[in-house]
Amino acid sequence: MDVRKGFYMVKLDMEENRAKVVNGGTWMIFDHYLTMRTWSFYFVALNAMIDKTPSLNLVYYNDNFLMALAVALKKPIKMDLNTLKVKRG
Repeated sequence: MDVRKGFYMVKLDMEENRAKVVNGGTWMIFDHYLTMRTWSFYFVALNAMIDKTPSLNLVYYNDNFLMALAVALKKPIKMDLNTLKVKRG
């Protein structure tokens, strides 16, 4: 169900399916990231903000992959050591 401002509500009857969708990783639909969260009674779409970006699988945290990703997006300035060592995304 569309609940405005780019947010949607989805009901999953089976706990196994819910866990897979919420914890299953980064989802992409038509080149757009889809972030999943468990529903909260206090959620208000008009006031909601995305405070977390999708994280990469640990196998992609190496300097070659991160630099290639940075080059694809724009001209890289430097490699962040905390990100490279998977201390912070």
